[in-house]
Amino acid sequence: RHEGGEEGFGGQRQAFQMSELEGSSFGVPYNGVVDGYMGVLDAVAREGGNGAASKMVKSGAWDRVCQHVIKRPQGALSCKGLNLALSVLSIVASRNITSSSDSKSTDHPQRVFSDELIKSLVDMCQGTYLDQLKLWPHDLGGGTEGVAKILTRIVEVLQVPFNEGGSQLERSKVMKAAYNQLFVRHLLAAMRSLPATSSAVYAPLSFLCRLVLEDRRGFFARQFAYHHGPHNLVNLGLLKPQASSKVLVEALIILSHLARIARDPELQKRLPKANFLEEALHTANMYQPLKILLTHRNASVRAKACNLVGNLCRNSPYFYPEIKKHNLLPALIQCCADSDSSVRTFAVVATGNAGFHSSYLYAELEPAVCVLEERLHDAVSGKMRANAAGALGNLVRNGGQLMRTVVNAGVIDALLQLALNDKSLEARRISLFSLGNILKSELGRRAALRPELRLVTLLEAMANSATDNRIARNFKRIQRILREPAQTQSANDSIHCTIDPEKRDR
Repeated sequence: RHEGGEEGFGGQRQAFQMSELEGSSFGVPYNGVVDGYMGVLDAVAREGGNGAASKMVKSGAWDRVCQHVIKRPQGALSCKGLNLALSVLSIVASRNITSSSDSKSTDHPQRVFSDELIKSLVDMCQGTYLDQLKLWPHDLGGGTEGVAKILTRIVEVLQVPFNEGGSQLERSKVMKAAYNQLFVRHLLAAMRSLPATSSAVYAPLSFLCRLVLEDRRGFFARQFAYHHGPHNLVNLGLLKPQASSKVLVEALIILSHLARIARDPELQKRLPKANFLEEALHTANMYQPLKILLTHRNASVRAKACNLVGNLCRNSPYFYPEIKKHNLLPALIQCCADSDSSVRTFAVVATGNAGFHSSYLYAELEPAVCVLEERLHDAVSGKMRANAAGALGNLVRNGGQLMRTVVNAGVIDALLQLALNDKSLEARRISLFSLGNILKSELGRRAALRPELRLVTLLEAMANSATDNRIARNFKRIQRILREPAQTQSANDSIHCTIDPEKRDR
């Protein structure tokens, strides 16, 4: 051993270790081995059209990309490389939908999403991977921006089977894997990493909306409520007016759907208790944000906010006290006269629903009478006239508290003209029913039976010449009501407004 020999040997070892670290970018690689390969495929997929996408599948490139995404071998893909790989999957699968929707071939991506690929994509949304990605250096594809990009890409791939022309089989696969692996919970957790104002939040939120609405059995709605989904949406700021309009619309659609199905008999059998979904909505404390959204600058947001109020009032009076407490009705009533027809439609339905179950909100609904009377004269939409007639009937069905306002607003005359002359059969039917509700009240009956109006004579002649069974039945109901003593409190007759609450303009 020469003097200083051990020290020299130690120096060589240290130099070797340093070179090893440098070769692996000190554990934070800038590039993966197949990043370039994914970059080329991404460019070809983007520029090559449907033909290039089909060739990628037939050549086996699709399968190789899938395997890299599923297994993610160490050193093969950096964060940026994984983002490119997911982009390839999304583009190729989407392009092949349009080129193969009429084909029975099985060599197309939307038909060969393997269970392993779907499970891998769902797994990537779980906390561990995304938490680690958030800690990864921003300039290497990590951080909040990296999470947003990867999450968006994952959702884009999973959503392909749900697009027009997508495979029902693959859609079922995705939904099954998503439900079994608690995807809703993981997606909500992942979205906490994204600011509400970021455009990146839209993709996961939209897919969440799709899962909840597509599942007619309500499994995802139950899972969403069980994992405090409504509270998460509010807490994440997705109902704040600063959020983008499309984010607000998706969030409102989800909440509205939950409110609409809250008392569905079949779903009730799978819920822990009868008002489970209603409690989940109530504890989200969404009332003040909802009040603000009723006056939002975007008409689609206002329409969805009105629809949510309508569905909150649809099944029971559970939400009536909170609607009164948070003073939601003035803004809702204002929407009944909105410049946008969709906003007016949903607002009129919601106003009627607010008076459907009890008279609890009648005092707050009094200003709506004159606005609804104006909607009876809507020149464009027979459905609007029918909905307004139904809403006015609901405002007198639980008592005569608003009857004087109804009489003074000329509602009886307007309903009679609708029942006799309207082109819309539904408007005529519902006008007759609402007139029956008015005739139960002593004040309403006195105003309706004044000689110059000739209400009974005109209605009898109309009913005798009508071929519609519901018109005949509603007139017989009026005859029966007139044979009974006038009541201060009306009987429990009712109608729902005619708009399909499932209708959405996405």
